[in-house]
Amino acid sequence: MSQKVRIGNSYYHEGHDSEVVTTHHDDYNNVWYRIVISRDNAGVISTGDEIHQQPYSDFLGAVSMRDYPDDWNTLREAVLERDDYVAQCCGKDVNKSAPIHHICPLGCGGTNTLRNLITLCEEHHGKIHGGVI
Repeated sequence: MSQKVRIGNSYYHEGHDSEVVTTHHDDYNNVWYRIVISRDNAGVISTGDEIHQQPYSDFLGAVSMRDYPDDWNTLREAVLERDDYVAQCCGKDVNKSAPIHHICPLGCGGTNTLRNLITLCEEHHGKIHGGVI
């Protein structure tokens, strides 16, 4: 799976030897993030006060996903099949490469369970993450 940085996701950051959560991606292609201090039983995180910044490509090279399970491809296929390869936002037919969206983001306590995952089309997924929807 190709990795892209998503706002609100948490990652293991080699430079800090800790988990971080992304908070912002600016117009200069910098990623802003905070160090995760703790999580509660629901997965809600608390962070340190300091905000860190790193160019997108450098950040991408320094992090690894923390919240996607090893069986992600099996899980995403189950979501596509459950949703009958139809985008749940607009009814458009989609293929195997369609985005699987976390209804409640991982960084906000969401999980990788079927009830928190939904099939979307590329257009609407981009609008959701871009803040348009």
